[in-house]
Amino acid sequence: MDPTIASRAERHAALGDPARLAIIDELCRSDRAPVELLALVGLPSNLLAHHLDVLDQVGPRPPLVITVCDRAHEELHPDPTWLHWSIPDPVPLGTPAAFDAIVAELRDRITALVDLPEAA
Repeated sequence: MDPTIASRAERHAALGDPARLAIIDELCRSDRAPVELLALVGLPSNLLAHHLDVLDQVGPRPPLVITVCDRAHEELHPDPTWLHWSIPDPVPLGTPAAFDAIVAELRDRITALVDLPEAA
């Protein structure tokens, strides 16, 4: 059996609670103070603390950001954890084949990324 299955199962179980999933969704959008999270989930502070502890124990990953536009990559001052894939713009060619080629390229890169073994 894949050795990462247990840790992945723990993460999925932690995110299976609606309050925890709402907390993660909100924290992915922006940093939030505990009082803001309390208002979001409508729980007492001790229960919010419990949910945050559970999430902290399983360590959900931050969202993966991949930029594909060179100009956006240069202008956004990307975080060092972001990936950048320089993909040619299909608009100048304007053909269905050019767009299909880009979709195929992205699909191949995403598949290769998803197939990487998970770090322990």
